Amino acid sequence: FLSGAGIVALFDAPWMVVYIALIAAFSPLLGAIALASALVLVLLTWLNERATRQSLERTQQQMRDAGQFVDAALRNADVVRALGMAPAMSRRWESLSGQLQSQQLGIQRISGTIGSMTRFFRQSVQVLMMAVAAWLVIQQQATPGVMIAVTIILGRALAPVEALIGQWKQLVEARIAWRRLKDLVGVEAPGGVEAADVAAE
Repeated sequence: FLSGAGIVALFDAPWMVVYIALIAAFSPLLGAIALASALVLVLLTWLNERATRQSLERTQQQMRDAGQFVDAALRNADVVRALGMAPAMSRRWESLSGQLQSQQLGIQRISGTIGSMTRFFRQSVQVLMMAVAAWLVIQQQATPGVMIAVTIILGRALAPVEALIGQWKQLVEARIAWRRLKDLVGVEAPGGVEAADVAAE
C-alpha cells in the first residue's frame, strides 16, 4: 500500500484547500464553484466509505477463513484422502470461493458506480468552470489567462479526491491489516515488553 497510488493521493488531498483558495483569489465566484464541487466530491467519498466499508471487512474475514481452510486441508492431505473426504472438501472450498467472489463483485460494482459518478462530475465541473470563466472574460472581469489557469488548478485540486475514491478498497484493506497487526504484536505496549511476550507465544 505504501508503494501504491493511494498513499500519494492521501498526501495530495490536503492541498485541495490551497488550490481552492488560489482560485478564489482570482475570482470569488469561481472560488465558490470550486468549493462547492470539492464538497460534493467529499460527500461522494463519504458515501463510498459507508457503502463499502462493512462489506470489505466481511470479505477480508472470509478470505482469511478460506485461507485457513485450505492450509488445514493441505496439512492433513493424507488423512483427507484416506477418509475419502476430498470431494466434500472440494465442494466446501467451491462454496467458500463462490461466496467470496460474489461479495467482491458486489463491492466492485458499487465502487465502480461511485467512481464513474465522480469522474463525470469532475469533468462536468471543469466544463462549467471554463464556461463561467469565459463569461467573466466577456464581462471584462477576468483575463483569458485566468480562464485557463483556474480550469487547470481546479483539475489539480479535485484529482486527489477522485484518486482516493478509486483506491478506496486498498485504503480500507490497509487499515484493516494495520489493525490486525496492532492486535497481534501489541504496538502500543510501552517498551515493547508485551509485544515481545506475544511474539514469543
